[in-house]
Amino acid sequence: CGSNVTVGKNVRITSSTGGRAKRVKIGDNCYIGDDVQIMCDDFSVGDYARIHHGTDFHGSEPCKIGHNFWIGQNSIVESYKIWRCSRRLSF
Repeated sequence: CGSNVTVGKNVRITSSTGGRAKRVKIGDNCYIGDDVQIMCDDFSVGDYARIHHGTDFHGSEPCKIGHNFWIGQNSIVESYKIWRCSRRLSF
């Protein structure tokens, strides 16, 4: 498994993070909080991403997250490509 994991510079991954991913790539200056579960085979995160506590990634497609993303606490993300948001979304 170690040969299929790439972690950039200045990355912080806190405790209890895991999953079943076969390939993981994490960019520079990223933060991954407690209890993040990666349940998709191919997972990548660009530089300066923040994934907060209790977030679950799952699905049959590769999950690719672009640069400068912030995913809030206890989010559920279906595997998909998430790139750059050109405007702020509010619900």
